[in-house]
Amino acid sequence: MDRFFALIDEKHLIKKQASQLGIIAPPMHLRLVILFASMAGLLAIEAVNSSVLAQKTSPKKIHRELVVKQLQQYAKSITVKVISNDSWGSGVIIQRKGKVYLVLTNEHVLSRGKQHQIQVADGSIYSTNLLPAIGSKDDLGLMQFYSPTIVYPVAVLKQTSRLQVGNRVFAGGFPFDINLSNSGKFELTTGKISDLLKQPLIGGYQIGYSNNVKRGMSGGPLLDIQGEVVGINGMPKYPLLGNPYVFKDGSTVSEARWQDMSHLSWAIPISIFLHLL
Repeated sequence: MDRFFALIDEKHLIKKQASQLGIIAPPMHLRLVILFASMAGLLAIEAVNSSVLAQKTSPKKIHRELVVKQLQQYAKSITVKVISNDSWGSGVIIQRKGKVYLVLTNEHVLSRGKQHQIQVADGSIYSTNLLPAIGSKDDLGLMQFYSPTIVYPVAVLKQTSRLQVGNRVFAGGFPFDINLSNSGKFELTTGKISDLLKQPLIGGYQIGYSNNVKRGMSGGPLLDIQGEVVGINGMPKYPLLGNPYVFKDGSTVSEARWQDMSHLSWAIPISIFLHLL
C-alpha cells in the first residue's frame, strides 16, 4: 500500500513537470487505465514476493520428510522377519561377532521346539539357533544366524533413562495385513511417547506410545529420532483378552488407568535387556 501512495505522489510530480515543459497530459480515462495497470503490477509483485517467502519456510518440512525417509531405510536394514511355519514376528540385529549375528525379539514370538528362520532386508533367509530364555518375567528372546559372505548393519542400542513424554518414536516391523499383497512387508509407524511407567509390567513393558503396532510387528525395534533403539515392540493397543496391565509385583491398575493405557502400544525398554547382560 505504501508503494500505491508513492505511485500517486510520483504521478503528481510527473504531471507538474509535464506542464512546465508544455506537454499535454493524456485524457482522464487513459490516466486511470495507466494507474490501475501499475497497481496490478505492484500486486503481482507482492504475490510473487509472498510466494517466495512461503517457499523459504518449506525446507524444514522437506528436512523432516528426509529424516523420516532415512529412518525408514535404516530401520528396515536392522529389522528382520522371524519365521516359524506359516507365522512370523519381527526382530532386530543387535550384535555381530565375525560372521555370527545376534537378534533380539520377543519371547512370545518364538515357538520353542520348532524350526525358525530369519529373513533380512535384502530378502535372504537364514536358519537360526534359539538361545536360552533371558528371564522368566521379561518378554525377550535371543537367536543367532550365520552369514558367511554378506555383512549386515547392526542396531545402536540406547539407554532409555533420558526418554521423556512427547519424544518422537518410530516402530518398525513386518505386520500382517488383510490385503495379502501388503502382508509381511516392512512398515515403520510414527508417533510419540505418551506414558513412562515408574515400574514395569509383567514382560518388562514400560514405554507407552501412540504408534500403531500391528500383529507381526512384535519383536521389532522402537527407535528415537536419532535412529537408536530405545525399546522392543510387543504389546499392541486395545487388548482383546485378559488384563495385560499387571505389574511385576502383582499389583494392577485402576479401571480408569486401564482405559488410558489401552489406547497405547507398549514396548520393553532396551535398558532392561542391557541390564540382563
